Amino acid sequence: MRETDPSSFSGLSRRAWLKRTALAAGGTLASGSLLARAAPLPVPESSKKLGAPILSPEYGQPSPHESDVVRRPTGLTPTQYSSWSFTPLQHLHGIVTPNGLFFERHHGGVPDIARDQHRLAVHGLVRQPLLFSMDDLVRFPSVSRFHFLECSGNGSAEWAAPTGETVQFTATASSTCPKGVAAMGVYSSNQLIYTVKGASLNTALPFSPGTNNTVVEEWDFCGGATFTPVTFKVGGTTLYNVQASGGWKGWAVLQRDCP
Repeated sequence: MRETDPSSFSGLSRRAWLKRTALAAGGTLASGSLLARAAPLPVPESSKKLGAPILSPEYGQPSPHESDVVRRPTGLTPTQYSSWSFTPLQHLHGIVTPNGLFFERHHGGVPDIARDQHRLAVHGLVRQPLLFSMDDLVRFPSVSRFHFLECSGNGSAEWAAPTGETVQFTATASSTCPKGVAAMGVYSSNQLIYTVKGASLNTALPFSPGTNNTVVEEWDFCGGATFTPVTFKVGGTTLYNVQASGGWKGWAVLQRDCP
């Protein structure tokens, strides 16, 4: 953005400066509106009819257009009552997992506990055993924090034999180009296997068991590029050479098991 010399305001009243600025902005908007009229946008069907009324439903639900973003079960247990489910990491954006997509681990099915029946007991090797109801708990001050929570058995199934099919790639890139980052991609064995527009990458990619040599690369709008090699092993819980490098704000490679 071009800087304005403060000395240029000498002899120019505030009203005159605002008027001149408004005229310049109006010219910019007018040129943009001409481009919009030259290429009219199609009217979607959702804008041609009356939508649903408020409170439809009373408790918000995911959009039906996101029906593919769901948890998936494991195929390693004989019953779904003592089992676990997986969070669809490849479809999520940001660091907050929606409640409805949080991974599960149950040993006797999903319990149905009424709020007025729930109790929290503090006992054992303590000076004073305590028993709290939900009403007791909500009287305490509320604190909101971000925490990373992982299944205690994450990766345990991989020690016996490789069962994972995909590796989760999450990365963000920066560039010295004034126009920013144009796209990002992942190479495997010198072959480009995935690309995405913009300065962030979040996807699950299939890899064969064993050591895999990959490269995460970004391309900017000025013709420049930055890449970082990432070597990891599929078939266990060990990942090698997973660290940040110059030009990257941060990235990681995660093997999916229990998120």
